[in-house]
Amino acid sequence: MASRAGDRLSPPYNWLPNGALTKLGRRVERLVNARGWPFDEFTPEDYLEGELEDAKLHDFVVDGPPVIREAYVGDEDRPSASYDVVATIEGHGNVHWHVSKLSSNDLDAFSGRVEGEEHGGGLLQDVDASSPCRIEVTAQFVVRGRTWAELDIEHLSLTAEETERRARLHDEAEIRRLQDLGLLPPHEELHDG
Repeated sequence: MASRAGDRLSPPYNWLPNGALTKLGRRVERLVNARGWPFDEFTPEDYLEGELEDAKLHDFVVDGPPVIREAYVGDEDRPSASYDVVATIEGHGNVHWHVSKLSSNDLDAFSGRVEGEEHGGGLLQDVDASSPCRIEVTAQFVVRGRTWAELDIEHLSLTAEETERRARLHDEAEIRRLQDLGLLPPHEELHDG
């Protein structure tokens, strides 16, 4: 992104023409979908003990207009020529992930889905379809051309709500696993006491 050279601007951002935020969202979709985009933080929906080696977002679709978090005058010498923005975009897409260092519990849990499992190890590749994502971007809006320039994806993660939902699922899976091993009492006994 540009250097945030000028003064910070306050909402409402009246300098943005109608449709500018939609164009920003579409540019982010094209950028992500051109080759997939790596996650900074990702937790698969299925409980996994092994460490994820790679997770990339594909087929991203923006769910609503981007939200501008910060905006600055882009060029102090020409204050109405461009504006630098920090924006958040939420949407959903397919996350392709893999792990090759699986625990014995992972091998049991994903039996039949692991390549090379018959040799005691292997590669687990999967896709979490339609995962809710949050992308933070920086960009510069050039007033004269009504275009977005210097677009950078700064951070990609699941939405906070999805991260919390998956954490609950994983906690429940871990409790079930420990119960199956006899290390925790059955579900009914946990809630009766």
